Amino acid sequence: MYVQFSITVDGLHNERGSTAGSFTLLQTSSVFLGGPPPDAPKTLPGFFSGCIRKAELGADGLTLQLLELDSSSGLSSGTLRRGCREAAEPGPVWFTSPESYLALEPGWAAAARAGSLGLEFRTTEPDGLLVLGAGPGGDFVAAELRGGRLHAALDLGSGPVSVRPSARRLDDGRWHRLVLRRSARSGRLTLDDSAADFLTPGTSKQLDLEGPLFLGGLPSGWGNPPSEVWSAGLRRGFVGCLRAVTLDDSPVDLRAAARRQDSAAVRPACPTPGPALCPSRPCLNGGLCREGWHRFVCLCRHTAFLGPVCAKEAATLSFDVGQALSVSLGAATQAEDLSLRFRTTRPHGLLAATSGGDRSQLLLALESGRLRLAVALPGPDPPRVLYLGQGLNDDQWHTAEVLRLGMNVELRVDQDSLSRG
Repeated sequence: MYVQFSITVDGLHNERGSTAGSFTLLQTSSVFLGGPPPDAPKTLPGFFSGCIRKAELGADGLTLQLLELDSSSGLSSGTLRRGCREAAEPGPVWFTSPESYLALEPGWAAAARAGSLGLEFRTTEPDGLLVLGAGPGGDFVAAELRGGRLHAALDLGSGPVSVRPSARRLDDGRWHRLVLRRSARSGRLTLDDSAADFLTPGTSKQLDLEGPLFLGGLPSGWGNPPSEVWSAGLRRGFVGCLRAVTLDDSPVDLRAAARRQDSAAVRPACPTPGPALCPSRPCLNGGLCREGWHRFVCLCRHTAFLGPVCAKEAATLSFDVGQALSVSLGAATQAEDLSLRFRTTRPHGLLAATSGGDRSQLLLALESGRLRLAVALPGPDPPRVLYLGQGLNDDQWHTAEVLRLGMNVELRVDQDSLSRG
């Protein structure tokens, strides 16, 4: 003989089962709600945190409304309140500039073997770092926007894995939610109604993070970010709003974190999109204006000026045969953004080049009045060579730009551009 039982949740999910053995009676002397009895075995779950409503028990011809019993009929541990207070969801925060960030302490160290991270974001800007946590041995977890699309990366110390759950652009001013869940080497990244499973390479099963978990950007001078996180290497912080951040399903109060950090660049609000700002022509000296998230962005590369509104005159140096300038960096990167303005009457000459410990090199030069870009990366493949423009030795100012994102290279000179993947 056995006893059948069932459990139903919300009238939608139903599960049936049966007991083992020949016993059919359930001996009940007390019913406990919300927590285990004082003498309960340690195998029982801990205390419930939340609200319970309309608890009914039907047995032996009786139906008991357990929450309606007065205090003389039952015992309570602690002081129970009538009603149910709505959980206050921490409000959104606004990252007002690419330099703004939040450093969550103590970070996400509890995610060593398994864990989850969730957040919602809203912006109209295409690039920016959403979250980054790093540790010794190359371990890191990160999510960023590149060209309006979400890219995430994870490394447990034995090799990175990149995850892209959707090719849809997300810089549309709407709220989007991402959730990363992992256990050992496997996991899933969910973005709105899309998802992608991943498996980290190698044998490591533990994510060792140290220090803060950064949201929105990185502090100035912070270490060497992982080369796989392009927005971090290019110092492109997130400008927009974040909310509903959770670590291991526990909410994080972003506004309290901003107050503790005393960051005026992270504000306790998320304004609705306002009027366009570029029609007021805020950019000076021929700078181009681009609309951002409640801000304008002045593009000064085609001018002789720098600064937020292209008002500061840029440094200019004269070079002759035998003269050169060297700048030490000491970085290994997967993304570079190089721009310079030049003026010459000579058809040949090196404009800029990098050198490293291996055969990798980026070289930009004038060759017969044309712009020549050569990009060599470690490996057996020959350098990639691009030519663009002509007659650039006309004693006029020209703007050259090189943007490399992984295997994709784009070369621009003035209004012309050439790309190669």
